[in-house]
Amino acid sequence: YPSPPPRPASVIAEQYVALQQPRDGFIGVFERELNVGRMIEKASTDCEAICETTYGRAPAFELRGDTDATLCYIPAHLEYCLFEVFKNSSRAVCEKHSSAEELPPVQVLVFKHDDDESVSVKVSDQGGGIDAKSLQKVFEYGFTTVPDDLETFSQEHDASGTGGGLGALGSGGGTGLGGLGAQSRSPMAGLGFGLPVSRQYAEYFGGSVHLYSIDGYGTDVIITLKDAQRACSMAF
Repeated sequence: YPSPPPRPASVIAEQYVALQQPRDGFIGVFERELNVGRMIEKASTDCEAICETTYGRAPAFELRGDTDATLCYIPAHLEYCLFEVFKNSSRAVCEKHSSAEELPPVQVLVFKHDDDESVSVKVSDQGGGIDAKSLQKVFEYGFTTVPDDLETFSQEHDASGTGGGLGALGSGGGTGLGGLGAQSRSPMAGLGFGLPVSRQYAEYFGGSVHLYSIDGYGTDVIITLKDAQRACSMAF
């Protein structure tokens, strides 16, 4: 079974343990000036590697905007959110354009809000979008478009990139945060925990995850992250 979503007690415990072993640039598990662009590059590189293993190719990620934006945040939480959303977009693009010579890129825009120092990351793909019925369920725990028969799934979505679909909505995967379903599902597929857990990670410090889709064209996911140090100081 996948690991449960983060709870205040677990983060507090991890923070206490990390404080006993100080690291430069960190306050416990929080990186003082976490570079969002660097995390995007890491998550996209990891995603491309898994996508190429699964489909034989992967869409490129085009990064623009405030790529040098920084904030105080937990790196593992941000990495998890980005990796899950990137996998969803990559799988959707590969399946939608399986017969195309070139895959449309996944656009990633970073924007730093001056008023509260929060950072928004918009991920836009041309993976065919999500139908209205499924759109209502994408943040439900356990909802996934992946078939239960993994053998059939693997045969239909081999390295040739054949087959269609909506993308790995709510896919689970391992980024050092419990490996949600990593050993029981294809690396590009999941148990329906990726999106809801990502939203809970973002909301932990007052952020958010919103998804907008045009059925037949593509999907935009906007991740907004609040500076953890600022958010905690505002709470007291």
